[in-house]
Amino acid sequence: MNTTIDIHSHKEHLININIYEGKLHESVLVICSATGVKQTYYKKIAKYFQGYGITVITFDYEGIGNSLKKNIKHSETTLTDWGKNDLEAVLEYSEKKFPNYNLIILGHSIGGQLIGLAKKALLANKIILICSQSGYWGHWEGIGKLKMWLNWNFLFPFLINLFGYMPSKKISNMENLTKKSCD
Repeated sequence: MNTTIDIHSHKEHLININIYEGKLHESVLVICSATGVKQTYYKKIAKYFQGYGITVITFDYEGIGNSLKKNIKHSETTLTDWGKNDLEAVLEYSEKKFPNYNLIILGHSIGGQLIGLAKKALLANKIILICSQSGYWGHWEGIGKLKMWLNWNFLFPFLINLFGYMPSKKISNMENLTKKSCD
């Protein structure tokens, strides 16, 4: 069974979550998305684990996908808020809804870094990190290093100042990002 609901984050905005209930009633896997990636991106893997009896929860951070409830230009949400408030609220919900389940957290990219900001992550039985590297441009090599430096220091600030948010949809497959989440 799959259920979609909204829950309140700690900053009182609504977070949209999808629950793929598994039949074993032993483990719940919370998937923490990459930057600008909607939870629908993880639907296939959620259904895969559900097929093995594991309950899976996916969610959109505030300002992303189904958790974008207002004009993105007016959102004050930061990346820190995604971990401290949004992920924390999802982990609290999973603890209440599935109290005796083993908690597994899967963090993809920034999602892996945000785990450290959620106090309830200490309850995890397992944490799986996928590509949870630093986004620092200096870790790149060759021409890639120059491109990343130009992106972070010129292109992104220019676009954010021009639009009032990061118009990621215009230049990539990512979702738009709030101005504060790019600071």
